Order: sequence, then structure tokens, then C-alpha cells
Amino acid sequence: MKSKLFLGLILTLCIMTLFVTSSAAEAKMGGVLKVVLDADPPTLDPHASSTTLVFVVGYHMFEGFHSTNLNGPVPIFSSTGLSGYFSHISLG
Repeated sequence: MKSKLFLGLILTLCIMTLFVTSSAAEAKMGGVLKVVLDADPPTLDPHASSTTLVFVVGYHMFEGFHSTNLNGPVPIFSSTGLSGYFSHISLG
């Protein structure tokens, strides 16, 4: 009897925890993202250095400005459309 009561209590607590932690929070816009690196990159120019650290920092600086789908570039930060110049390179 005590083991069934204990099992029921544990199961109830697990289910309550599931509902409490799965509630969606309101997205917070703006702010500052701080990233900690184990070393200082010698430069932030990706063309001036071939070190892995410069590549990692540069990748995260420029990622997410646009993405691509079957129709071409899609803006991530702009809802009105692309503004800028995109060069299309054809091979062959």
C-alpha cells in the first residue's frame, strides 16, 4: 500500500514538473550576446589570417544574416526583403 502511494506521488510530481517546465516563455527582443573565447584572435579580418580562431569568430559574426532556400537568398533579420548586393557565381 505504501509503495503504491509513494509511486503515485512520484509519478504526480514528475507530471507536474513536465507541465511547469514546458510552458513557453515570451521571446525577449534586443540585448547583448556575450561569448567567451579561450584566446584573443590576432585579427578579425578573415582574409588576413588562416587560424581556426579567426574562422570561428568570423563565422559567428556573419552567420544568420541570410539563409537560402530553393528560391534563393532569404533574409533572416529583415521582414521587408533583401537589401544589398548578392553576386551569383556560375561554375563552368
